[in-house]
Amino acid sequence: MKEQEIQTYLDKRLKETAEWINNAVRSRFLALSQACDQSSPVERILLAEMLIGLPEEVAIIPQKDITGMGFPCIVDFLLVLPHTKKSVIVECDGERHQKDPRTIKDDKKRDRRLLLSGIPVLRFTTDEILYHAADVIHELRKARDLFDR
Repeated sequence: MKEQEIQTYLDKRLKETAEWINNAVRSRFLALSQACDQSSPVERILLAEMLIGLPEEVAIIPQKDITGMGFPCIVDFLLVLPHTKKSVIVECDGERHQKDPRTIKDDKKRDRRLLLSGIPVLRFTTDEILYHAADVIHELRKARDLFDR
């Protein structure tokens, strides 16, 4: 086989792989995005980033109602880690979460309760999600490595 034939084959296979990944991510996104808070476009953006950047075996559950906490608790995303089945909560914090004193206080209280129940919470601002998505995914991967042992 000549070098050019190998390059042509490689280009073809890479294109096929990219199309397969595109279709797989797109179908998961379409299925899961329906459960996202429709009034929060940034949640759908983070969902897309997580589907692209996290391994497929990390279960992503949008708008999960965490029962048994003794208080109402619907989280933006619950990640279920593949090996330990431990959970990590991911929250998208818009302006209200960053500026309203009551919301900040309530979020901190809820985060403490969740952490004391064994579920860590990672909060990301809209700006982080929109302009630093690679850093967000990097932190989520670090959390997976830390908690999935």
